[in-house]
Amino acid sequence: MPVTFANPSLLLGALAAAIPIIIHFLSRRRIRRQPFSDLRFLQEVQARQSRRISVRSLLLLLLRVLAILCVVLAVARPHLGGLAPARDASRAMLFILDVSASMQTQHDGGTRFSAARDLLSGMTAALPAGSEVQILLAGSVAEPLFSEWSSAAGPVAAALAGAEPTDGPCNLARALNAAARWVARSPRHPVDIVLLSDLQRIRGGQDELRAAVTTLQGAGSVRLLLQQVGQEVENGAILAVHLPLRAVRPGENINVAATVRVAEAEQSFLLELGDEQVAEAVIARPAGDVHRVTFSLTAPEPGIYRGRVVKDSDRLPADDVRPFVLRVWDQVSVLLIHGEDRGATGRGGWRYLAEALAPEGDPAGLFTVRAVTSGQVAAGDLVGVDVVVCVDPDPLGRQMLGGFLAWLATGGAAAFYVGDPVLESYLTETLLPSLGLTGTANFHSRTDTGRETLNLLAPGHPVFSDLDREALATLADIRWWRYFALAEGSHQVLLSFSSEAPALLEVRHAQGLVCWLPFNLQPESSDLPLSPMFLPLVQRLTAYLAQHGIAGGDQTSEVGQRPELRLAGSSLVQSELDDASGLSVSSAAYPEAALPAELTWRGSVPVLVGPASRWQDFYTFRAGTDTVGVVAAVLPSVESEPDLDSPEQWQEKLAAAGLEQTTDLGNIADGDFVAAMTGRDLSLWLLALAFLLLCGELFVARGERNLATS
Repeated sequence: MPVTFANPSLLLGALAAAIPIIIHFLSRRRIRRQPFSDLRFLQEVQARQSRRISVRSLLLLLLRVLAILCVVLAVARPHLGGLAPARDASRAMLFILDVSASMQTQHDGGTRFSAARDLLSGMTAALPAGSEVQILLAGSVAEPLFSEWSSAAGPVAAALAGAEPTDGPCNLARALNAAARWVARSPRHPVDIVLLSDLQRIRGGQDELRAAVTTLQGAGSVRLLLQQVGQEVENGAILAVHLPLRAVRPGENINVAATVRVAEAEQSFLLELGDEQVAEAVIARPAGDVHRVTFSLTAPEPGIYRGRVVKDSDRLPADDVRPFVLRVWDQVSVLLIHGEDRGATGRGGWRYLAEALAPEGDPAGLFTVRAVTSGQVAAGDLVGVDVVVCVDPDPLGRQMLGGFLAWLATGGAAAFYVGDPVLESYLTETLLPSLGLTGTANFHSRTDTGRETLNLLAPGHPVFSDLDREALATLADIRWWRYFALAEGSHQVLLSFSSEAPALLEVRHAQGLVCWLPFNLQPESSDLPLSPMFLPLVQRLTAYLAQHGIAGGDQTSEVGQRPELRLAGSSLVQSELDDASGLSVSSAAYPEAALPAELTWRGSVPVLVGPASRWQDFYTFRAGTDTVGVVAAVLPSVESEPDLDSPEQWQEKLAAAGLEQTTDLGNIADGDFVAAMTGRDLSLWLLALAFLLLCGELFVARGERNLATS
């Protein structure tokens, strides 16, 4: 084990060991020759006595030199071993306490967090007088427990008693960035950083971690010590909830699924909407198995419903409940953009499509359609629209196309039915490239004998997933004569022609979604409008786009993030958005504690943003007294993973990020913390040895005087 010195500069005092040597040589007796009578026998005795005196003198010299060296070493305060020895008794200690969700796991009669908190209290209590401490609570953000560096003798334990874990992750990069700011303000250096954590998987990218390490090292001399708290345990969990991926209408039979980790055989799971239990499922799988459980229910009346999937509590109660938000649509607003009319069915047969979405005999249908020609459409027409459907549109102006692309990029959803051959150059040169589709649009025209059929390539897609086999079989009966052959690229093909050209192509455009159908609905193009699958196909496709559009979207965020709510921009909401002071967000657990919500814009889409969430809950956004929407903040599924990294794995990841000086504290009791940090103090032992050497020197010196007088 290495030996370190708290006061290495005092080792210069070892030069004092040269004083006895100098005195020894300066005080040597000079021999004076004096003629005398023959004393041969006396000379022999004197020679023997001189040799003994010389040996004793050298021994005295050695004892004196060693005694001085021992005193000097003792004053320099040597320590044998130690993980982070200090230059003096007091130290600067920065503790990072993990407050992530996994720290709520039960551990030895308490939780990992309570064990870490007790250990931290004992560590600070054991620090020498004069030591300075700061404690960072590390979750998705790192928050200091004290406003400034605090004395270790202060009320640290009382302050820690008020600290609680969150339902979010521990972002190590953010914790190290916060640590760098406190290291720069430290009253002494080096600063010893102790991370108390269960060492759940490191969050954040390696680049972010590397940048944080660079910032930390630039703030001052630091040493990082790891203290793992807790052991791996198996527990059940609800990892994710899967809602219908199409707009849900009242009275519709729907399935809500959940990905779960089974804790025990014959385990039951409950589905709740509002305050009611609406479904239950029991699965028999081995413990630790990850399984998908499905609940069947009937969609209630239109509205926004707070739902939960629940299981029996186990070692980590936080992941035994997973909230979700289910929207049951009243209406889906469709903007139908088409070219100038040609014939009774309209340009591209858009009237067939309008009738399929909103039949005249069904006033209570899900879709409301407003048709406008591409020459008259303006960017303002996109406000309040859930889905845009384009049927053989004439070329859009530059301003309108730019506004439409911005609307798509911020979460809009659109379907294109394009099969007019006069649009071939416009598609190839403008529209397709602007949406990320490469290649040319080649128009194909078949004779009756060369008609093409369809191949279903994605039967599990939400547009087709719950259709029976007979309904899907009718797709093969539809014939096509005229269509555009598009390049597939890296996009998902749901339907293809028998020539393998895409017939239904799904394209992601930033946060938006586009479905391409490279044909129109004219009778000379296909007999699709005559098929019994026409109405369910276009309705299901439009409902799928609505659920992914601005007004639908994912009403879920992970704990630690800022919940966001994209707004469709209805007239009611738009009028109240003018008063930003009336925008607020509150959680279901603390409805009276409303916080200001921030209004921002993504293109032409208003977005409400709340403060970063700390716990799993429902967050309700309001404009004045009106509820605008609800977002569910959910536990990150990785927080309930039973696998913990070892200190060695964390050291490797930190070393890869550039932080080499990390040490594992191991399993130490809080009372042994300072001893483990500083090592064994050798000062008293060296002083005791110096005393023994001086006693030996006195004994040898007395013997030398006796010899000199005899």
